[in-house]
Amino acid sequence: MQEVTPQQETPVTVPEDQAEQGDFLDLNIEIEPFLPDWVTPVWNFLQDYPLLLVLMMIIIGYGVGKAIQWLLHTILTQAAQRTKSDLDDHLVHYLTSPVVQTAVILALAATVHAFGFGDTIEWVLTRLLFTILLFLWGRAWFKATSLAISAMSRDGQHFKLFQPRTRPLFEMGIKVVLFSFLVWFFMALWNIDGTAWLASAGVIGIAVGFAAKDTLANLISGVSIVADIRVVQFERRDGVLYRAAGCGPVSQDFHFFGVQHS
Repeated sequence: MQEVTPQQETPVTVPEDQAEQGDFLDLNIEIEPFLPDWVTPVWNFLQDYPLLLVLMMIIIGYGVGKAIQWLLHTILTQAAQRTKSDLDDHLVHYLTSPVVQTAVILALAATVHAFGFGDTIEWVLTRLLFTILLFLWGRAWFKATSLAISAMSRDGQHFKLFQPRTRPLFEMGIKVVLFSFLVWFFMALWNIDGTAWLASAGVIGIAVGFAAKDTLANLISGVSIVADIRVVQFERRDGVLYRAAGCGPVSQDFHFFGVQHS
């Protein structure tokens, strides 16, 4: 009889491009590998009581956040005291405000696994927490940029381009850029593919650019003219008009504000 040898089955390999892709942002916060040996039993005990664990993590996160906020606020405030403007103090206040909320939200995200909700619910809860965090930091940056542009528009001596008349344009442009970054982070947070949105926005931008090229050209020219114009104030002394800067008398005796190109 002819002996039949069994054929060996070759393993089936899945191509890398067909493999399941993971999350764009890995938000699985595992705190256990970073715990000291003497804290691990306490952590394991608290995992049996999720509500108590959440309460403890909120207290710890708030305390750590307050400590970090105090440290950053102290360092930045000392650096801001070297300047005469109050702008730095307000910027320090706005940019350090979300530090406590950040520490609390990170602490809550680390305790999501203790409830045993399942992978899907844990995935959604973690991204909801980070969405709140994204909103808090976005609001802080919006306030900080508005304050900075407002301060620069009042200081015409050092920032000639930022004037009260051009302030809305720059403020709107910077806010659009910030909002675009926030939308991109939000889409990356929830694994939303933004390729189609970006392609559509590019096509719409090209179409609008060609359709409104004359309007855009006039807008840019108007901004250049407005940024180049200075308001020259005249004052009257002894019946003769003088420039406020003292550049010589003016022949006619009346008050007015002159507009002069720099």
